[in-house]
Amino acid sequence: TEEELRECYEHLVNEKNTRRLLLEEHVSGDDYRIYVVGEKVAGACRRIPAFVTGDGQKTIRELIRGKNSRRRLNPFLSKGLIRPDLEIDNMLKRQAFTYDSIPAEGRYVQLRQKANASAGGDVEDVTDVLPREIKRAAVAAVRAIPGLAAGGVDVLYDSTLPERLNFVVIELNARAHIGVNMY
Repeated sequence: TEEELRECYEHLVNEKNTRRLLLEEHVSGDDYRIYVVGEKVAGACRRIPAFVTGDGQKTIRELIRGKNSRRRLNPFLSKGLIRPDLEIDNMLKRQAFTYDSIPAEGRYVQLRQKANASAGGDVEDVTDVLPREIKRAAVAAVRAIPGLAAGGVDVLYDSTLPERLNFVVIELNARAHIGVNMY
């Protein structure tokens, strides 16, 4: 919303001392990382924004602690623990929760909108089920950079939209973390 944009801007400028900002168009869809080597998709995963699932007994703070304990056991995810900040504060507020709330058993509580594993997000392998058109676009994106042999292609994909209108390449990483596809 306009209010959220203004709040985020104030936070970046006043608290983080940011001097230059780039505002981009918002595109909806699930977040995917596609790892391309040469002319082939070597792996693809859906990146899921940080969340916890209620058990009817623990507070959100305790659920985050428990999820972080499990993340520490994974060589890749251990570097991306869920750390409370303004984004999580706002997501909880939008869902009428606080860190001391006890969500009902099975209740999904989204903590972030960003899906990066480094920000506490989870990953799900989708190499075998990702649509062919998206894989072709990822290979073409890497091919478009002269001399680039491999890279991670980030895509937002909304399966509810008509084909060919349902995804957009948002970023290409020449040094993508392959760990997201390994673990």
